[in-house]
This record gives sequence, structure tokens and C-alpha cells, in this order.
Amino acid sequence: MTFAKTVIFFPLILASLLLAGCSQKSAQLECETFERCYLLTLFAAQKSVLSHTEFSQLKVVVAVDYDAEKSTEVQTKIKESSGSAEFDAFAKRELHHSVEALLPVLATLPEEEQEKGESFSTDFIMKTADYPVEPKIEPEPELVEKFYDNGQLKIRGYELGIDRVGHWQTFYEDGTLRYDEHYPAGIRKRFHENGQLAQEGYFDEGIEQGEFTDYHDNGSLRAKRNFKDGQIVGFAESYSEDGTLDQRANFDAQGNGTLQEFWPNGQLKWDTAVINGQPSGQQKYYDLEGQLMVAKALAAAKVFQQSISDNDVDTFMRFILDEEIMFEGARVAYQRIIWQFTEKMKSGAFSQDLATFTEPTQMFIDGEEYCAYLPMTITTQTAEGKIFRNSALVGYSADIGKTWKFVDASDGHDVIGAVLPITPSDLTIPKFAEPKIMARD
Repeated sequence: MTFAKTVIFFPLILASLLLAGCSQKSAQLECETFERCYLLTLFAAQKSVLSHTEFSQLKVVVAVDYDAEKSTEVQTKIKESSGSAEFDAFAKRELHHSVEALLPVLATLPEEEQEKGESFSTDFIMKTADYPVEPKIEPEPELVEKFYDNGQLKIRGYELGIDRVGHWQTFYEDGTLRYDEHYPAGIRKRFHENGQLAQEGYFDEGIEQGEFTDYHDNGSLRAKRNFKDGQIVGFAESYSEDGTLDQRANFDAQGNGTLQEFWPNGQLKWDTAVINGQPSGQQKYYDLEGQLMVAKALAAAKVFQQSISDNDVDTFMRFILDEEIMFEGARVAYQRIIWQFTEKMKSGAFSQDLATFTEPTQMFIDGEEYCAYLPMTITTQTAEGKIFRNSALVGYSADIGKTWKFVDASDGHDVIGAVLPITPSDLTIPKFAEPKIMARD
């Protein structure tokens, strides 16, 4: 088996580490493989050369050749002279002796490792201790340019291997600057097509760090955010084109905090707690005057329920969705329910003493449409006693809480879905318990 390689001189530190605890005699090498024994032998010869300070700033390349089938002798010769015959002879001799001493060591190795040492050749660089360190030649970044079909420059920057480095610019097809950025880290600017700055912030290997600002194409501030390792941490705000505040958030590093949205007049529109980056818990919604939407829904629901207690059909019908619009299925069934109910109210055959609203209430929003879920307990007086029935009203408003329409949740999901213009996907209608009768004394 043949072992042939060109070995260049390793730094002195590496040689010292490999030879720590070893003498210059290769016969004392402790190794279990041919390759390690061979390397230690070469380094032993180099160590001997380094210890002779009478030579200065010299380098020689010595060729080593051994083939057990041709000869039992190690062959060495000068491949590249140092310019000093004395140093050449000394280095050649040290390497020759070191490799000769290797042969009996190889005979002690496992058979497969012995076979690797039957033939080998090396061009070995040997230097004096004060030989100047050769400067490492760093590869130069290459310019990259890409163009649109119209000849306009599209991208310009530099690559080192497969990585972007330094200053990069990207352009729109009309020549307007689109991106101005630095790799692997630095400020990145993004521009609108009209040339206005769209975003500015610091990226470190593609990850946002520090403060970022965004702008509308009219130049007004669009957003301010603070990032840490790609996540928003601390305050973040967004603005409309006229400069009014749209949203405000405050998060910690775990994505916990608060999120708020505002009406164009500056009034708070809604706010919520945020856990792990997701809205959580009770979300509060407000109208244009800053009043809680759930409070407005409850106020309307109480008027609605009182109209039932008072047998006030006109007021009752103000809270019922337009029954003149004809739909199939549940809508028709709902119209029949409303008709029967109002007939009882007109005849005085229906009696409802009290409707008490309980917690927890819920609010849902879809654009400018609102839904409210309002649990309640209805008390009705009968000959047998008072009947207590648990239910809820599902309220709907399309004018930011100015007017409300209601559906009794006990009518079921099918009726609610058919009657209301929107049905929140998160709305859960429970199965209400049977009414309880409290007998008269």
C-alpha cells in the first residue's frame, strides 16, 4: 500500500503540542497508527532544526522516499535549497535519521497499519525558528451586478464565496434605490418606489437588533419598534398617514405584555393582554367617545329585556333584526318564534319579572361589526312559583355600538348563524340547564 503526500510545515505551536513529553528520538514515539507515527517523526526532525539557532531565516524542502519492495533504505534529497549548503545538509541529515528511526517503530504496529508504511513519500518544509511567517492570502470579494432587461442596474454588491459582504444596493426598474444594506451586519434602508424612505434598522446576520422606524410613502412616520434578537421587546407604535396613533404595544422578551388600538380621533379602540405573542384574556373594546362597548351592549340589553317584562312590543321590535327580509331555514323558524312571542306579549299572556345579567361577558369584533355575548338569568312568575332560567343574549352592532340587535342564545347556533350577519368563530354557546322552579310558600 502506498502513502504519498506533501506535508507543509505546521506552526511551531502545533508541533510543540504534538511533541510534548517526547524526546527527539523517534524510537520513543508512542503511537498506534502509521499516520500519527509518521507525523510525529517529521515533527521530531523539525524540532531538532528549530533548536539550532546558528542558522537564521532559512527554509529548505527535503524530499523523503521509501519503498520496502525496492530497498530497505530511506531516500532523502534536497527538493528546494535554502541557499545555504550547510543548512541544507544539516536539515536533510536530521530528517533522514528521524525517518530511519521510524521503521522499527512501524514493525510494532498492527498488521494493517504496517501495510500503510510499506511505501511513502513526502516533500517536507523545514524552517529555522526565526524564519518570517508567510502572510495568509485572504480571498478578495467579487463584485456582483445584475441588470433588468432594459439595461438598468438591478443589484450591485460583493460576494465572498457564497456569502454577501460589504455594501449592497438593489434598485427599482426605473433606477430608484430600493434597498441599501450592509453584510453581514449593519444598517439596512428600504425605500418606496417614489424614493421616500420606507424602513431603517440594524440587521446582524439577518436578525433585527435595536430600534426600527418605518415610514409611509408620503414621508410620515408609520411605525417605531425595538428589537432584540429578532423579537419586538419594549414599546412599539404604528401610525396612520396623517400622523395619528393607530396601535401601541409593550412586550417583554417572552412576548408578554399589552396591545392597544386607537380610533382616528385618538380615543382608545381596544386593548388586551398578550401572552407569548398572542392576545389572551378579556379584550376590552371602546367606542369613539371612549365608552366600553360591553357596557353599551349591556345597557341596550337591559332595555330590551325590560320591554319584555313590560309587554312593550314596539320597543322589543327595535332590537329584533329586520323580519321583513326573507331567508330559508332557521330564519323562517326565527320569524315564527318572534311572531308567537309578540302575540303573547300583546295579549298579556306572557309574564317576565326580571332579567339579571351575569359574568363573564364577551366581546367580538370583525372590522366595524361587533358581537356581544351577555349571560343572564331570567325570572318568571307562574302559578306554581318562580321559574329561573339561565340563558344569554347575543348582541350585534354595525354602527360602533349606537344600536344593537339581539338573539336569545338558547335558540341555538343554527338560528344565531342564520339571523346574525356575522357569527364569531370563537363564540361558544353552552348547553343551558333546564329551568328551575321555586315553589310558592
